[in-house]
Amino acid sequence: MNILEDARQGKKLYRITFPCGTIVHFNLLCWRDFNTFLNLLNKGTIPADILEDVVFKECVCDQGMIEQMYEMRAGIVATVASVIMHLSGPAKLEEFNTHMDFAREEAGILNSQIIILICRAFPSYTPEDIESMPWHKVKLRLAQAEQVLMQKNPPEIAEPIRLLSEEEAKPKKLIADDLVLDGSKMNKFMKNDVNSISDLTPEERRQLQQIKEMRSKRRGRRG
Repeated sequence: MNILEDARQGKKLYRITFPCGTIVHFNLLCWRDFNTFLNLLNKGTIPADILEDVVFKECVCDQGMIEQMYEMRAGIVATVASVIMHLSGPAKLEEFNTHMDFAREEAGILNSQIIILICRAFPSYTPEDIESMPWHKVKLRLAQAEQVLMQKNPPEIAEPIRLLSEEEAKPKKLIADDLVLDGSKMNKFMKNDVNSISDLTPEERRQLQQIKEMRSKRRGRRG
């Protein structure tokens, strides 16, 4: 197996560096193979040490390392195989939840969002198709996807994509959020006219007045 070739095929590569200096590059089992190996292991059909060897040979990228696996320091093959099995799929409910948490984070990053948007506009594309495109083609398809999605009835996106900086992406907090945490200010706000509270912008006063009116209506309904 070749690291560059694996990367070109879209395989996600991993690396373990051992204290002795040995570095092992590997990819993961496909979903089908993981379940097959896990089933064999759970049923005791195949001894754990034999399974470790099979997994190591299947996933390690360096063919020379595979040929020398029986000459490696004790524990290296077992450790690598164990990590591969752990990352290739969940064996327990807790592991499933952990895997999904990481997957959701990964799905939220920029590249994934671009892929999702293009696939929504052009269902014939797979994520792998888009990942294999050069950047100039990805940009073109993304711009075309914007047009397609904006012209749908109803539109699936309202306007062209604009990426936000980390600061811009933070949710805006109403002045009321701070007031809720400060009991004295909230009491003053609820008992007196909004205009009596100093250091508020016109927009903050408007928001607070709306909150006060909504609370008054709720009290009226309860009465």
